[in-house]
Amino acid sequence: MQLAGATHTWCRCVSRIRRSGLSTTAGERCLLDELQWSDESTVFTETRIGGYERNGGRYEARRVKWAVVHPAVVSNDGHLVNDVALLLLDRPSTTRPLLRLPGAVPRPAAAPGTPLTAIGWGIARDKNGNSYDPALLQEAVVGMMAVKDCPPYFDNGDAWGTQFCAGPPEKRIDTCQGDSGGPLIARSSTVPAGDLAVGVVSWGDGCAAKTPGVYADVAAVSPWIHNTIQWLLHEDSAGRIPGPPTAAA
Repeated sequence: MQLAGATHTWCRCVSRIRRSGLSTTAGERCLLDELQWSDESTVFTETRIGGYERNGGRYEARRVKWAVVHPAVVSNDGHLVNDVALLLLDRPSTTRPLLRLPGAVPRPAAAPGTPLTAIGWGIARDKNGNSYDPALLQEAVVGMMAVKDCPPYFDNGDAWGTQFCAGPPEKRIDTCQGDSGGPLIARSSTVPAGDLAVGVVSWGDGCAAKTPGVYADVAAVSPWIHNTIQWLLHEDSAGRIPGPPTAAA
């Protein structure tokens, strides 16, 4: 899923979850940064669901009615923590399959060593090491790392209760700029009952460098996601959430 901003396209990959009118993305990287560029009511001109091409191709178009960033996306000491947001679409998506949300335990929802698939249109490198913007949706398989193995790479305070790392760095496979907000998925071949949203691409130090990628832990914010979904649907059904801006707005 792509979010097309009124001023520029910032977040190109967003997770579709099993509430077909709702999606998850990265809060700080995809929404708070974007809102610095444009008025909140017109920041997202279109969302494109189910497309594989950066420009054009076949996709399902929707508008964002409302966006909710996790209230504790930045900790008191300034570290990025609960980097998750929810988007309410103007009407449900018909694209399938959707991702399952994990419960609050275990945290994270995948064991160390589990292969996880990251999806996005972020910066890629060719066989000669040259960077480019891919025309087609990309995916990479990274390995889940134990939470205790992440702090040695980064000084991020006590933020590891809501984040985890995947890599490992010696594999030189990673997400990059432009992938933020995209899903990190445990495929149905490794978990029962369908693809599972384990993480959301958040941040890192370089791309496929000497450090792993950092991902928001979906299980850690699962209660907030479920509660916010219920609130959004209730407020929307009561007519208290305005619709997306019109083309003339």
